[in-house]
Amino acid sequence: MDKQDLLDKYLEGSLSEAETNVFNSLRKSDPDFDEQVNFQDDLAEVVLEDERRRLKTLLLNRKSNITNSKNPNKWILIGLGILLLLATIILVRYVNSGNPNEAIYASFYEPLPNSYRPVSRNSINNAETQGFTAYESENYVLAAEKFEERLKDQYDLSIVFYQGICYGENGDLDAAIQNLEKIKGKEFPYATESQYYLGLYYLKQNNKTESIRNLQDFIQSGKDEELIQNAKAILDKIEK
Repeated sequence: MDKQDLLDKYLEGSLSEAETNVFNSLRKSDPDFDEQVNFQDDLAEVVLEDERRRLKTLLLNRKSNITNSKNPNKWILIGLGILLLLATIILVRYVNSGNPNEAIYASFYEPLPNSYRPVSRNSINNAETQGFTAYESENYVLAAEKFEERLKDQYDLSIVFYQGICYGENGDLDAAIQNLEKIKGKEFPYATESQYYLGLYYLKQNNKTESIRNLQDFIQSGKDEELIQNAKAILDKIEK
């Protein structure tokens, strides 16, 4: 059995006792093989964490859609169905993913906190407040919908930005990129952050050229030192 077959069976958890002995011996004698195993383990961990976050978002979104349901068994079945679906996704990615960009993205990606319109007990109950309430609760589907309502009344570049983050959280990277591209370069509070998140979303789509360009632009013009250091670390990894 060759090394790749051993690695595949290791990721599947199906190594026999004899194969496990060969696998462990290879890790000790072959540094490249050991490094590959460690990479796959790290990749599985960060992807799993990314999927856990998405699972939470999906469950919250689904729960909001059935708030008025009087049948609790429906909620249980939906929740179990989502768990089963995501467990399958995680397993497939764990076994088959050889994409280092997925690990880099998951390591550095976090949605930007709501600093534009923090919700308080004195906030006016309108579409914007409802959107940011949902955003802070990590219900990104509802947040995107409420932001859309807000934008129909009055166009606001910062709302477009946060709606783009919602799309990214919901896994719709094309919509996220479209939102951020149309506001990039314009004057508003999150202009540079748009470049940073574009860099991340393009990275997840394996578009390294656009990812590098946006991250480099962010480093030149950004003001958030923590995000600048993140951008430099990402570039260091993907430009090797």
